[in-house]
Amino acid sequence: MTKSLLEKQIELSNMVIEAGKFLIKNNLVARTWGNISCRLPLSNNFIITPSGKAYENLQPEDLCLLNADCKSLEFLNCKVLKPSSEKKLHSIIYQKRSDINFIIHTHQPFASAMSLAGEASSGYPTAKYALPGTDELANYVGNKIATDTDVILMHGHGTVILGNDYRSAMELSMKLERECRAAFLADYLPTGITDGSIDFSTEQIHVSKDKWIKVKSPIVDLFSKQLLPAYIDDFSQIFGSEVEIDNSSFYFSNTDIEEIQAAALVVYKNCLGAVVAQQSGEMPISIEDCNLMHNKYINSYSKEMLSD
Repeated sequence: MTKSLLEKQIELSNMVIEAGKFLIKNNLVARTWGNISCRLPLSNNFIITPSGKAYENLQPEDLCLLNADCKSLEFLNCKVLKPSSEKKLHSIIYQKRSDINFIIHTHQPFASAMSLAGEASSGYPTAKYALPGTDELANYVGNKIATDTDVILMHGHGTVILGNDYRSAMELSMKLERECRAAFLADYLPTGITDGSIDFSTEQIHVSKDKWIKVKSPIVDLFSKQLLPAYIDDFSQIFGSEVEIDNSSFYFSNTDIEEIQAAALVVYKNCLGAVVAQQSGEMPISIEDCNLMHNKYINSYSKEMLSD
């Protein structure tokens, strides 16, 4: 029996929601960073995650339906929410690649770090850096789209992963992280650190009474007694241009456990990126860009989370 348009929209929406939960579970994103979309059959219209909504709590009616011009369409008879700021990036890909029906934008640790290595070292096409959510970034990614490319690294930012369907995109995200981890081990593993000790786990996090967050990781410990600059832009959103690392610890005033875990993951990921960047000669994100992202995060994005 042929499914109605409404039934198909709900089915695809549930796939997007499940993808978000998968990304969170596997540390491929933190909080609501990243975004996910799914093309509607026989069109360039697509369903995309909203801005500032926790993946774990999404319902089909929370998602946004956009056309190729990124204009919001009526969806499930619900009020229109604010779509992801990276919507143009998704639209460009769907228009360029008729074979792609599912897109995920992740901030996975090793792939994000290897975005700073250059294409020759990472083995993947890498889009130039631009501020998140900008047309400039969407166009840089669009310039890297090719018929034989289903993975694009975004310099100092994350990844874009393309799939014919939900399953192929999820499998590719895990394959990419394994391959980038292996590349990091082969080319960038610091002396004295073993491959069995470099992965992140929430069990490594210890919160002191004075709001210092310790991450028991040798990668983070590399930067003890230093000001760690921003190499990855979700780090700069939370911390600005730098954060002090002391005995594998950093100060974080928010006491919410999910916020603490996200901050710890982002610090760890930025340390991975710093290792790659310092060996490959990449500079940190500019202080001006860091301040722009941090102020926007404080004044708008984090408020969206609080109001959720």
